[in-house]
Amino acid sequence: MLTLSEGLVLGLLRQGVRTFFAIFGHGSTDLVNVLRVYAEEGHASVIHCRNEVKMAHAATARAWVHGETPAVVTSIGPGALQAMAGSLAAASNGVGVYHIYGDETTRGEGYNMQQVPKPEQGMFGRITALMGQSCTLHTP
Repeated sequence: MLTLSEGLVLGLLRQGVRTFFAIFGHGSTDLVNVLRVYAEEGHASVIHCRNEVKMAHAATARAWVHGETPAVVTSIGPGALQAMAGSLAAASNGVGVYHIYGDETTRGEGYNMQQVPKPEQGMFGRITALMGQSCTLHTP
């Protein structure tokens, strides 16, 4: 039995993703706990960042220069939208980079200040679907 976060990490590792550029916070706490274990065992490398746009560009540059597919991980809120803006360089140049956004709060908390400013859930998933292939994973 795996949690959703561990299944996601294992799936990415099996696809050759070894480097995770990340800004962790609400919406990605379970994922950070799983990545910590895999990084401590030498199966993954986590690069902690401070700006989502720069993080997305760094991941794109790594993919372009080294020919590997990295992942970008952000928490919910404005940071995810900034990472999405940074993803345009990879998307427009056909450079493979996974973007994982801690979409929304959990447990039916409803609309909050970290979401797209519309009293509705599921907005990040719909926006990313407009950009290209996208899926939403929910509940371990």
